[in-house]
Amino acid sequence: MAAKARIIKCTGSPYEIGFSHGSSASDEIHGNIGLYADFFQDRAKINWEQARERASAYIPLLSAKYPEILEEMKGIADGAGKGLSMEDILTLNARSELGLTNFADGCTCISQQGPEGRIFLAQNWDWLVVHLVVLHIIPSDSSLQMQFMCEAGLVGKIGLNSAGVGTLLNGILAGAQSQDKFPIHVLLRRILQFASTFDEALAIVEEQAASSALPTAAR
Repeated sequence: MAAKARIIKCTGSPYEIGFSHGSSASDEIHGNIGLYADFFQDRAKINWEQARERASAYIPLLSAKYPEILEEMKGIADGAGKGLSMEDILTLNARSELGLTNFADGCTCISQQGPEGRIFLAQNWDWLVVHLVVLHIIPSDSSLQMQFMCEAGLVGKIGLNSAGVGTLLNGILAGAQSQDKFPIHVLLRRILQFASTFDEALAIVEEQAASSALPTAAR
């Protein structure tokens, strides 16, 4: 990957974190929405409005199980401006479920334990290199700090938290989406935000994962 991702530091409440993200990466977020609008049309044969309607089916689950992430998405939309709504940002975060269910492979991930017991995680990036950012998130509550690479507008992806829990992502073939489980990028964020150990990360995956490959490790 030749492109260099910009680091954006976001602090405060969920809405404030989102607003910082959105206002700092407005051009990139709008660029990603344009890219995925075309992608949905090409791959899933749906337009952006149809994709947004499908993504909205996740709102009841997230409102009940993870309301703060919807607040953050609202902040991203408001920060990015130009008429974006929370539903637009949710659609971007459900892009894998909406448009990537027909791919038979994904990025390559590896995990290796060193001689002293330390765990190393790595992966390549077999996807679009435009509009990438690195988010450094410092919540104002007791949540863990985290840093992860993602496409601007996403709330989670490939990264590490302050407890030493790391996440990778490898998309796999799935025939249908499930609105009773978290979208994969929301799930990755929940792991980074709340898991201090591998067992805690595994519990989150077992409760809220639908289907994907989530290499996860803890120091």
